[in-house]
Amino acid sequence: MTAFDSSRRRFLTDGGTAVVATWAATSLPGLREALAHARRVATQPTPPPFEFFTSIQGADIAAMTAQIWPADDTPGAREAGVVHFIDHALASDPVALPMRPLFTTGVEQLHAKVSELYPGTDARFAGLAGERQLAVLRAIESTPFFDGVRTMTMLALFANPSYGANPSGQNWAAIGFEPRFVWRPPFGAYDRDAHAGEGQ
Repeated sequence: MTAFDSSRRRFLTDGGTAVVATWAATSLPGLREALAHARRVATQPTPPPFEFFTSIQGADIAAMTAQIWPADDTPGAREAGVVHFIDHALASDPVALPMRPLFTTGVEQLHAKVSELYPGTDARFAGLAGERQLAVLRAIESTPFFDGVRTMTMLALFANPSYGANPSGQNWAAIGFEPRFVWRPPFGAYDRDAHAGEGQ
């Protein structure tokens, strides 16, 4: 079950921040390299140190992504190395520089929200129980930071497998997406039988 909705289909309809969308649209090499890096990390028994995030920041963002897309019968965001996708993009791609404040400031706002909702605890977001993590995320779900983390999670999980992520399209299958990139007319229900009997 996702953090805010049981439907994985609805998860994909939610928007992302303009800064993340701009990066994804203008830096295909950076996107590919970050995806490939996350794929490599996901196969390693011990993940490497973060390149951009501190260990505390990385743990918080990894916990966020795991709540956004938890594991079930397919690997979740944590297992897919999504936090390393984000971290590598921010560390290595010059086009991603405008995204840095979104994440560094946002992760501290996340910690402030933890302190606000659960005063008297010194825990960071990653140290909270799952139910408390969800409560914190619900409290920040309309912020650019949450939107940015969600959008980066989507990119890491649902990019074309040819980019180095989403092995064998397993995440597409999890949401019922059929990767047919070539369609032939006619498309309407009124002429659905137009090609009846033809070879596919």
